[in-house]
Amino acid sequence: MPSTTLTPTGCNSLVWAAGHDWSHATAPIAAAGQTLVHTFVDKRVHDSYWTQSVGTPTRLGTPVTVRDTVPINDRWTLAAVEIVAS
Repeated sequence: MPSTTLTPTGCNSLVWAAGHDWSHATAPIAAAGQTLVHTFVDKRVHDSYWTQSVGTPTRLGTPVTVRDTVPINDRWTLAAVEIVAS
């Protein structure tokens, strides 16, 4: 299952992530408290691409894990970023 953790540098930041499953054209399912913002399933090449966000603002130094419950046994990449509050 795709998963990555980051430690925010500030409070009230947003956390977004981008993922790629290159094993199967399977639509991902975000973990509870997270939202899929956009998904593209390309059945021609058997890949899936998505962006997702975490629903709660961050607290300084408290790790945030971005996770999906599907895909399970596929090869994937998932990168998360902190969008710092102004």
